[in-house]
Amino acid sequence: MANQYLGLPIKPSDAAFGLMANFDADSHPNKVSLIAGAYRDERGKPWILPSAKERLGETTHEYLGIAGSPVFIDLAKDLLFGPLAASLKGDNVASIQTVSGTSANHLAATFLALSFRRRAITVNVDRTPLFLDEATLALYNRAINDPSSLTDAERRTITNRPPPEEEDSLCRAACGLSFSELITKAIQNSDSLTYKEGHLVTAGVVPNQAGRLLDERVRLSPEERDLLHRANAAATTEHLKTAKENAQTVNGRRLDAKSAAMKACTNDDLRNIRYALQVPWQQHVLDLTETSVCGLVIYFLEIPETAPFREEIKTAIYHGLYLYPNLTNDATVDKFTLHWEVYDTDPASLPSQFLSSRNEFPSGLRLDSFLYIDQESLNSRNTPRPFVWLWEPSNETTKPLKVDIKQICPTLYARLIQRDLDTDRAKTWPYRHTSQLEDLHRAASFSRNANWEQDWIWPPPARYM
Repeated sequence: MANQYLGLPIKPSDAAFGLMANFDADSHPNKVSLIAGAYRDERGKPWILPSAKERLGETTHEYLGIAGSPVFIDLAKDLLFGPLAASLKGDNVASIQTVSGTSANHLAATFLALSFRRRAITVNVDRTPLFLDEATLALYNRAINDPSSLTDAERRTITNRPPPEEEDSLCRAACGLSFSELITKAIQNSDSLTYKEGHLVTAGVVPNQAGRLLDERVRLSPEERDLLHRANAAATTEHLKTAKENAQTVNGRRLDAKSAAMKACTNDDLRNIRYALQVPWQQHVLDLTETSVCGLVIYFLEIPETAPFREEIKTAIYHGLYLYPNLTNDATVDKFTLHWEVYDTDPASLPSQFLSSRNEFPSGLRLDSFLYIDQESLNSRNTPRPFVWLWEPSNETTKPLKVDIKQICPTLYARLIQRDLDTDRAKTWPYRHTSQLEDLHRAASFSRNANWEQDWIWPPPARYM
């Protein structure tokens, strides 16, 4: 189920799927499946009522595959996308046929609500053709043929930029910089652009304008759409073109990182990370201006198997922090670190080792808990959920907790930061319980492996948090 439905919550598996697995595993030559509630003959094929066969002939009565009818899906895409449908291949569009239209609408609304965090969603699709008026056609042609004749106001009209004062005001409200300052930053120091700043450079500072303009452009004729694009390119100054190219490159790297993270994460991973990003842990970390780092101490065995596992842990944290680039602050990402310390073969000595040396660790690391790798966690490398251990030296009654390496940051770290927040709501929201070690163990009791056996790896699916 990895990467399916873009992180939407998955309902608990139906018991019927377990029966299907048992049927497939049964080697009895005369086994019969009644799971689907359909009549079968001795060959396991649908048994068709004689009256139905007389009326319909020798047609198949088998259930469709889980994704639905490929023919129906292709026709639906043709209806929805029109001439564009033929070019929508590969990863551009994912299509599935649902049993119920209500369920499909619910799933789409859930995705939109999670993605845009809005409770009310309005869909208004207008396909009425648009036509450019004579004055606009004349302006666009002059832009193409004689761009040097354009005034600043005309360039802004063609490229859909607001007047300078309004543009600077909107930009400052969004990122703290005027638009001219942002463009200078994109040209001179593009690697320091945040994801949001890069988006402002490429899409403009007017909220939701890019989607509206796209909707309008698809309603133009192909000829007028081409004219608009050529005029837009001619009216864009070289200064702004360079800034946009740089911003696209920087944000492209972030989106590549997001794509890699999406491939590495399961639906439950996506859901848990998105929940964690609702915790105000990033602002809390940035408010600690007296520290240059934040993060956790992690102890490891100095043996050959540890080196590749360390790299996997670093990659997992990278994925967690870049999975939702629009929700993570680059300054927080730069500040987070794991502080690696060697220990001997006995993990039982770690609490005293941590307590005796924690004043020597870089300021900003958590001093109430630490992570460690032992042989059991090294052996988990080849499982779907490799883990490390979380332990608290001051908690002598609660055993260490297994933590999925993909959830060290932001999920685990956000939960630990919640202990430092001021109000009771802040210490739990958006979860049901606090992040004390006992509560984390209680949540881990809901975690299951592929065989539906308790594996006690935290976190469980978000619905149990």
